[in-house]
Amino acid sequence: MAQKKIEERMTDNRVVQYHILRGAVTQEQWQAHLDSLPDDAEEALETETQFSPSYEMRHYVDQPEDEATPAQD
Repeated sequence: MAQKKIEERMTDNRVVQYHILRGAVTQEQWQAHLDSLPDDAEEALETETQFSPSYEMRHYVDQPEDEATPAQD
């Protein structure tokens, strides 16, 4: 089988696994593609991520559990 170019749209892991199962690309081709990617770790920026409650749960934040009731509009 000729070496096929890994298209950018195939880089999601679920899509890649689908194409491997269908025979459109082999595991070896995928691994060769991954090995050819540059290591940009030195260019990465460290970030902080904070998770906030969903919109529906905003009423309950910072309230004791027995006082947690939805806001009345």
